Amino acid sequence: LSDMAALGRLRSPRPVLLALVLLASIASIASAAYSSSLSRMLLRQGAGATQPRPDNHPGVTNCSVQWIEQDVDHFSYSQLPSPSTFLQRYFVCWGAWQAGDSPVFFYTGNEADVELYVNATGLMWETAPSFGALLVFAEHRFFGKSQPFGENPTNAQLAYLTSEQALADYAALIFDLRQRLGIQQNAFIGFGGSYGGMLAS
Repeated sequence: LSDMAALGRLRSPRPVLLALVLLASIASIASAAYSSSLSRMLLRQGAGATQPRPDNHPGVTNCSVQWIEQDVDHFSYSQLPSPSTFLQRYFVCWGAWQAGDSPVFFYTGNEADVELYVNATGLMWETAPSFGALLVFAEHRFFGKSQPFGENPTNAQLAYLTSEQALADYAALIFDLRQRLGIQQNAFIGFGGSYGGMLAS
């Protein structure tokens, strides 16, 4: 009987449960400590701080910055805004381009400075060599340096900040690139994330 009782104690789930509770407690404490440490680090670095890009990751330094004059309003032919045009910024990255019938990977910029996406959009950079693709990163109107009315537009001027106007900007830019680079038949493949992904689709 004593041997059976000892065996029963060995099979009891209590030690296992206690071990699991102990491990969970340790993990919780470690997680809280990490979160606290991370919070302190971000406070020291500033809320907008980001990790530096690895030296071997391409970005704006591998591209040329270019500008195109765009209509502030692509759809109205009366009562045009003043000014009626603005300069839209975009980056062209030639490193993988093989010309011929190679495609153009076109990033439809979204609600931020386009340089952030040039530096952080890994998929386009990683796949471009396999396709011999030209990379183009277009900046969304009213963001970064593509400002139709300067840094502080009025509410009335913000009426021109729409996805329809932005898509018209991109269509005009693609048409211009086709004409200037002689790539009328080359495929343009849209890339984007979140709102930019909606524009690309």
